Amino acid sequence: MKKKEGLSRLLEIAGEKKSLLLFSGLFSAISALCILIPFWSIYEILKELLVHASDLSTIDSELMISWGWLAFIGVLFLYAGLMLSHIAAFRILYGLKIKLSEHIGQLSLGYLNSTSIGCIKKIMEQNVEKIEHFIAHTIPDLVNVFATI
Repeated sequence: MKKKEGLSRLLEIAGEKKSLLLFSGLFSAISALCILIPFWSIYEILKELLVHASDLSTIDSELMISWGWLAFIGVLFLYAGLMLSHIAAFRILYGLKIKLSEHIGQLSLGYLNSTSIGCIKKIMEQNVEKIEHFIAHTIPDLVNVFATI
């Protein structure tokens, strides 16, 4: 049987947290599509201000408020995608640390005597924490890139 790598391995490790990763990707994709909306909204607001610069009382304030809300909604999707990816990352890390602890508990004393505590601690803390950055930041960024393209 071929050993899983990449995203398929990550989904296998994620286990029941797959749905969080998938929703995170979905919100990241939506935010990528909406990421230009705040810029467009600012453009439309500035256009309205410049068109009516001579008489500010003629500005359509409802139009400006609706563009402001549209910009806020675009940023809200980005926030939702990032929060879901962070929740997924921390839950996956928790499960990995539990599995590693159980595995270390089953190792022979000979292995534990020949391996430094610092090496085991590094695996348990630093190496597992590197996965958090990938899940919480890199995956949403990659989804944003592909959705933008």
